Amino acid sequence: MKTRWMDAIKTEAASCGTEMPWERGARRRAMMTRRKSAELKIAAERARARIAVYAAV
Repeated sequence: MKTRWMDAIKTEAASCGTEMPWERGARRRAMMTRRKSAELKIAAERARARIAVYAAV
């Protein structure tokens, strides 16, 4: 019983064609670029806020 169920799961998983974002390739590079861009924007905003605080002092 367990092996038949497990075989069915393995067959279904093998036939699945959905690409995940962490898979290698162009989609992965695009995802990493978006993430890095967002991190850089946040860092720039924090830097501007620190400069504004020090300028006010």
